[in-house]
Amino acid sequence: MKRKLIHVTLIARADDGIWYICAELFAKGPHKIKLVSSTVMPLLDVSDLVRKIYGMEKDPLINLN
Repeated sequence: MKRKLIHVTLIARADDGIWYICAELFAKGPHKIKLVSSTVMPLLDVSDLVRKIYGMEKDPLINLN
């Protein structure tokens, strides 16, 4: 079974309510993750889906699957 390359962008919401891009990763598997960038910059447009998922989480570090 061939694995696909997955591009992941990590975002977080700060206490000021502004969303930030924290890092961009490329994952080939659970133990093969390459960090592309780790800049922290404001994210102007966050999709409604992301807002909905984030709103469902009591602790954003837990149960992200």
